[in-house]
Amino acid sequence: MRSCQQCREAKRKCIPGHGIDSVPSCNRCLRHHLACSHWQTKIVKTRTLEARQPLAPSPTELQTQSCRVDNFLSDDESIAVLVHEYLSKIHGRPHSIFHAATLWREIRNRRAGKALILAICAMGAHVTTQPTLRSLQPLLTAESKRLLKIDIEKVCLENIQTCILVANLCVAHANPSSEFLFFRTAAAMMQLMGPRTGQEKENEVSRELRIRIWWALFAADNWCSSSLGFPRQMKDWPRPARLPMDERLFADMDPDEPLKDANMLCQSPGLWAQMATLIEVFSPIQELNWRAANSHELHPDQIEQDTDHLAQLLDNWESRLPRDIKLTESNLIEHSSRGTGGIFMGLHLGFHHYATLLFYQYLDTRSTTTMRAQHFAARCKHHALNYSTWLARGRQQPGCEAVYPTVGHMAIVSSSVLLHTLLFGEENELSQSRHCLEANFEALLELEEYWPIVKTMVNIPFPGEV
Repeated sequence: MRSCQQCREAKRKCIPGHGIDSVPSCNRCLRHHLACSHWQTKIVKTRTLEARQPLAPSPTELQTQSCRVDNFLSDDESIAVLVHEYLSKIHGRPHSIFHAATLWREIRNRRAGKALILAICAMGAHVTTQPTLRSLQPLLTAESKRLLKIDIEKVCLENIQTCILVANLCVAHANPSSEFLFFRTAAAMMQLMGPRTGQEKENEVSRELRIRIWWALFAADNWCSSSLGFPRQMKDWPRPARLPMDERLFADMDPDEPLKDANMLCQSPGLWAQMATLIEVFSPIQELNWRAANSHELHPDQIEQDTDHLAQLLDNWESRLPRDIKLTESNLIEHSSRGTGGIFMGLHLGFHHYATLLFYQYLDTRSTTTMRAQHFAARCKHHALNYSTWLARGRQQPGCEAVYPTVGHMAIVSSSVLLHTLLFGEENELSQSRHCLEANFEALLELEEYWPIVKTMVNIPFPGEV
């Protein structure tokens, strides 16, 4: 047993005592009637374990929950409000997995599954401004999970969509293992379905949905695998025949439009098509950062060369964007008026975040001994500033808000760079960095109201804090 804190501070030998508990106080603390840190640690662990073991609901509670769910599902007005909240504030940003007109028709005709409706409404409940509807979020989430698990063996688009939403709800509540499980389940279903399900009528909408869902899962595979340290599942899977089409063309599509030539290339790739090509660069950035952090044999010159190569890929991606998709004030306003402002903002926030991650290691002054390394450090600051600037601008423009959970993570990364600049930067950098740091803080305060995980990320103590 390691020395307790009290013996370390007194510079005395720590000898375990002989108590009935498996981790008793040490002899010295017992003699001096001190609160031994070993005993305190045991109490904290015991309380934590007890807190993590929720009591099983009683039959009466289960019946009450079932009645509340049935009452909600019969309330068309509340469902409509929460579905609208989800479609207008979340859908299209971290994922694009629905055709709005088709979804609304399925809900109105009561053909949408209960698990799917509850998952959509649970997402909407997180971001609604109505307290009564927001309070339903735990109930809707739990029931959606329960129904999904019952029907998990049915391989269909609806269950894949539900798995993706439930995984996002797990993200919102800092449950990475369940997030990983549901994303992997959705990906496995997608692979099993193949080009056609054979169980439902194939049309233009369902084909486009398959493409969009595939890329949503590909993005999740990159994010989720890297955060948990697991190998990517979809890395070598065959890509869809084409990229996602323009969002306005897709939105205007008739839900019953028959299938056309399946081999025809997309003539009008949209914002999610650009997102798909950007995601392809994200994984190598994560892999480089992992190798740089864990491989002592990797020479700094090799790291710089790899960084330079990936920086060129990001630059090429940005330079090849169509004129109407480039990040400009006029394009932001135009996409806001089209109803694609949220997707537009999510695309460019992702770009600046990936670039910040690529150059992040060069903020360390010990790594910036070469001119190229100094250039990388400057680029890291540039992208962190741009992330903050455009996040704040999007919060002011109707329909361009970025309020999904991942935004909180990206804002914290940006803020860490800005804080580094405030502490170690040049005089001419301080004012803008301070302003952007304040803007990030305002965004995080808003996100804390919606997503519990953001509060967890913001409140993580620095090393050495108790």
